[in-house]
Amino acid sequence: MKSAFTALALALGCSFAMAQAQGTSSPAKKELAQKLLAQQQGDVEALARNLVASPIDPLLADAQQAMARVPADKRDQVTSQIQDEIKRYFDETTPIVRDRAIKLSQETMGPAIEEKFTEDELRQIVAFYDSPAYKKYRQVMPEASNGLAQRIVADTRGNVEPRIRTLQTNVGKLLGITPAAGAGGNGGASSPKTPAPRASAAPSRAASRP
Repeated sequence: MKSAFTALALALGCSFAMAQAQGTSSPAKKELAQKLLAQQQGDVEALARNLVASPIDPLLADAQQAMARVPADKRDQVTSQIQDEIKRYFDETTPIVRDRAIKLSQETMGPAIEEKFTEDELRQIVAFYDSPAYKKYRQVMPEASNGLAQRIVADTRGNVEPRIRTLQTNVGKLLGITPAAGAGGNGGASSPKTPAPRASAAPSRAASRP
């Protein structure tokens, strides 16, 4: 489900990103535009976290394959060290991307909002986001979305997991990786999986706003 901020950005269009509100703005419109951006700041921060997290899955996939070459008695230690490195990356990188995302949203979306919406329209949008009904909706939907995701995983696991194992096996063959003995049917591309630390290292999008 697209966030309200994403939907608004799509409505404005990429061509409006650097629009300048020459002769169409006013102090009242500017104030309303800034309030609207403030209401959407949680979504901007979530976008920043997702951008920071995007390189992690490929990195973990490579680490999972490489783990087969790590002595069994050192795998737990190496896994813990990898998790520490990823957490350090999140802790150091997220504030940089988040702060820049907020600043850029004000520089690009602000002028576009002022140009493309009337003062009355902005009042209506701001009032909508401030309404108790919308705030309740934002509180309820993350839990409902998580429940949907769990049901989808449960209902499709029987069809998806065999295909994942086949993919892992085929990719392993292409890379010349020999299945580890007793790999437990995980496709044989590597030894036990490197635990993904993203759940603890990067706050989820659903939790970004109430």
